[in-house]
Amino acid sequence: MTWLSRSEVLRDIAKVLPKASNPAHQALQGIKALDEQQITALLEGDVCKAVTKCLRKEIEDLKAKADGTDDGSSKQNSKFCVDPLLFKAKYGGLEDFKKGVRELVGAPHPKVWDEIMKEHTARDDSKRKFNPGNYNMECWPDDEYLVCVEPKRGRDVSSPAVAGSKRKVKSLDMMRKLPLAVRAKLWKEELLSISLYTGPMFYKYNAVLRKFPKPAYDSCLMDDKVTYNLYPTTINALLSGMRKLMWVAPVPNDRFVYRGLGGMNLPESFFKQDEYGVRGGTEFGMVSVSMREPWTVACVMSLCEWACVCGSVYMIVRVTVCFSVHLW
Repeated sequence: MTWLSRSEVLRDIAKVLPKASNPAHQALQGIKALDEQQITALLEGDVCKAVTKCLRKEIEDLKAKADGTDDGSSKQNSKFCVDPLLFKAKYGGLEDFKKGVRELVGAPHPKVWDEIMKEHTARDDSKRKFNPGNYNMECWPDDEYLVCVEPKRGRDVSSPAVAGSKRKVKSLDMMRKLPLAVRAKLWKEELLSISLYTGPMFYKYNAVLRKFPKPAYDSCLMDDKVTYNLYPTTINALLSGMRKLMWVAPVPNDRFVYRGLGGMNLPESFFKQDEYGVRGGTEFGMVSVSMREPWTVACVMSLCEWACVCGSVYMIVRVTVCFSVHLW
């Protein structure tokens, strides 16, 4: 059913699903609140109408193509979210993939543990406040370092008494004993960098890798207004730990993971093959993914509909040593 997977049916279903009161924080809140009677009414009502309308349009498009009366341009814009008002996502090419992360941030310092500490506590941006995007919280790099290395500070930010806190920070001792960490033989420096990345610091690490978004990248600017704190030792240690985990982490049963993006257009390289027959691009940063089914991801993408912006979903084939990405 490749044709159906390429249709707009999931997007149209997402449009009629109940929205959360504040989808920026809980995109699925409206769906979770449904009882059995409401689910049945939704499926027999708005969802059925949306699917019927969408399939009729898809069938008409197929007939038009068979008759040679449709050039496909309108479908192309809809399917690939081409909106002149949105910015275009930036990806690298094969050459960027070959160069690796050291081309972006530099090589790690030989004294890895000490340098990770310095990158978070002894740089010009260490005491500079930042807000990590989707999370409604104020953070400081030096404090985030303490959250990860001092168990008491980690427990403090994980406490239900902290307003709005949903964090559950594990101490490095606890992380070291996790079965996956034991199998991967992670070093303490790798554990520390992973712990930092799973907190708000992901915002700054990805900013220096992507040089985007500008407010995030500028938050790493040094006092000379020229150089940046690029966190080279932390990022290299993080990637070292991720590579070790990649070898021992279980592959999902269906081999797929999913990632939703909104508010941007995909670049031309995703639709036009290069001289090697390749479409797509190299992601400069590190991305989070979900093992949820595609339908659930479409529900999450309803946030984009609620905010009146375009969205895309990546369907990623998870293998042992690398990733290949398909636009879904």
